[in-house]
Amino acid sequence: MTDSPAAPTAAFPSAGREEWTALVRAESKGRDPRGKATRAGLPRQVVYGREDALDGDPRRRGPHGGDALPAARPWVAIQRHADADLDRLSQALREDVDGGVDGLWVDLRASGANSGAWLDKAFRGVDVASLRYLGLDGCSDAHGRLKTVLKWLEDRDLSRVTLSVRADPLRTLATDGVVPGDLQLALDRVQRAVDLAERLPAARPVTLTAEPITRAGGHAVHALGWLLANGAWVLRGLSLRKRAVADVAPFFELHLPLGRDLFEGIAAVRALRVVWARLLSAYGAPGAAPAFIHTDAAAGGATRFDPWVNMLRSTGQTFAGIVGGADAITVAPFDRPHGIPDRLGRRVARNTHHVLGAEAHLGDVLDPAGGSWYLEQLTDQLARGAWAELQAIESAGGAAEALTSGWLHARLEAAWTERAARVSHRKEPITGVSEFANVGETLPERPAHPRVDTANTDGMRITPLPSRRDAEQFEALREATAGAPPRVYLATIGPRSEWNARALWVRNVFAAAGFEVEEPEGVELEDLDRLIGDVEDSGAVAACVVAADPRHEAAVPALVAGIGALGPLFVAGRPPDDHVPGVTGYVYAGADIGALLADLLTKLGVR
Repeated sequence: MTDSPAAPTAAFPSAGREEWTALVRAESKGRDPRGKATRAGLPRQVVYGREDALDGDPRRRGPHGGDALPAARPWVAIQRHADADLDRLSQALREDVDGGVDGLWVDLRASGANSGAWLDKAFRGVDVASLRYLGLDGCSDAHGRLKTVLKWLEDRDLSRVTLSVRADPLRTLATDGVVPGDLQLALDRVQRAVDLAERLPAARPVTLTAEPITRAGGHAVHALGWLLANGAWVLRGLSLRKRAVADVAPFFELHLPLGRDLFEGIAAVRALRVVWARLLSAYGAPGAAPAFIHTDAAAGGATRFDPWVNMLRSTGQTFAGIVGGADAITVAPFDRPHGIPDRLGRRVARNTHHVLGAEAHLGDVLDPAGGSWYLEQLTDQLARGAWAELQAIESAGGAAEALTSGWLHARLEAAWTERAARVSHRKEPITGVSEFANVGETLPERPAHPRVDTANTDGMRITPLPSRRDAEQFEALREATAGAPPRVYLATIGPRSEWNARALWVRNVFAAAGFEVEEPEGVELEDLDRLIGDVEDSGAVAACVVAADPRHEAAVPALVAGIGALGPLFVAGRPPDDHVPGVTGYVYAGADIGALLADLLTKLGVR
């Protein structure tokens, strides 16, 4: 083996931004080379260079300073639980800890916790003191659970456990539509939760979450801005109760659900560290403890149909949390949209941590996003957007006023309307639902999630923020045809080489509403009468002409009278300048597919 001399520098002529931009534009063949904006509406550039890296704020780099990472996995692997069946809950907690998670998040309120004996049974066989994280939801709802939990903890050494009773009054109000008593009493309960940290030094009793925002259709900028605004509201409330910001800053956990945009998720975690530090600085605590960031899979991105694809979504969201440098990560089980996850769902979720950590070694690199000019600029865009969102909420009177006045509802409604339109046009495709639907699949059956009845809760009430999922409009179409899928006949014309790709695409469109699609071999133009007869004999409730565009001019008018008389008739392709009377609609990339399918089902009397 011989050594080859290094190539001279002159052999690789330098290329600047203009040369690269011109090359990318030339290869884009008429499309916008910048691609789509992010889900948060942030623009993308054609190319990125060193000048786009901005200031490289070191707070972006993650929670582990210096060059060395801890010997253990740097993030806490958390599993979330809520189950009113105490025996099943207790078994699930033991299985998850035995399976390698080192953090548990249990909703005590939804699970019906009511005593120390209940807690003993739920955590039977679990060494709570060995956990790195223990989150207990529902301790601050004025029903005495906080006192019960504190008494239960008296004989346990949790000095090294990150314990949170997840105090967040505005989360309760936004989700339930009611907060016991009023918001001032709720802040009093937050102060009592903060007192917990006086004897448990690792505790982070206040968990501010963006979950209500992402569930209502908000994007990353809305989520980050809300965390800041909610934090400002809580910090002001604690300051009025004689608690210094610098003293209480170490007691905060920031819970950030991540959506389906991988790079936006990475940048959001990095941006949150920067803007939270800026918020603390604005409150006179520039050197306060950094944020403890807990990422999760946004529930709005999960699907009920083809739920196994949720494994991939959760893996991507976990990847984003790790690369962004989250302190703790919850992986959503793939079957969560169907109810309480079973053993398989929880096992896949916890093993996602193991595979990405122990096998992919993602935690071995400090800030792997650092130096990516695109991600550095996206981090800055999200940070600036989050700060602007904070200012907007503050201008509306602050987080509490924005929520109780309906200002936040209107803002998120507008965001959801935009997102729903992108999903309906399939500009944000959803695998297994709006694209590549698995018609006829057998869905998993799971026990229903426990529900909390707040009808008799005395306190302040508002209209809660809605709970939405990206896939819900297409899933409603599938549900309408479940059990008796109607049939669409593809009226293919010409040789298969002319229409095969288009037919595959059209089949995909109609499958998104649960239609069965019949696709025969193509006929020639002179055999259109036979084609009409075939459609009639098929029993199809609708038909779609699939042919090369040049054949439309002759074929479509001839088929309108025959096939159109049998039912709705569509044409695969963009609508011509002169609409052909009798054509129900045109099926093409960029069309409002969701509206087209909904209208078709209405015409057929299916919904």
